Amino acid sequence: MARDRSQLTLPWAAPKAPRKLPFGFPYERKPFLTPAEIAYYQMLRMIFSDRYLIFAQVRVVDLCQVLDRPFNQGAVNKIDRRHVDFVLCHPRTFKPMVAIELDDSSHDRPHRRQKDAFLDEVFRVIGMKLVRQRVRLAYSVAEVTEKVEAALAAAA
Repeated sequence: MARDRSQLTLPWAAPKAPRKLPFGFPYERKPFLTPAEIAYYQMLRMIFSDRYLIFAQVRVVDLCQVLDRPFNQGAVNKIDRRHVDFVLCHPRTFKPMVAIELDDSSHDRPHRRQKDAFLDEVFRVIGMKLVRQRVRLAYSVAEVTEKVEAALAAAA
């Protein structure tokens, strides 16, 4: 007897049952870093952990302050939800030395390019280098070293 293929459900194509959420508390844990961010973090640790502290997912508002904050709430709003992927800090003073942003294909869209240009300008104004790196699953030691060392040299 032939099977009716219209009734065949593939395990990965089966509709997911709606998750039961705790009443009024719709949160669940998620991964802290993407696989590409983990690969880059491991590369940074291998190259720089003996000289710098490496922090991930740092809010821009934690790296700079908005002058006349009560009168510039709009300026605060432009950065308070933004973050950079990594920051290298001086190990004794915790002074942020360089920020790193991994750019995936979403950064090619016009709206995102505007946001990136704004972020570049924020870092230029505060006198901190922002290194931009295209996202990959693997990174070259030489390329990462060269890009970050150049930014660190400019920060010194």
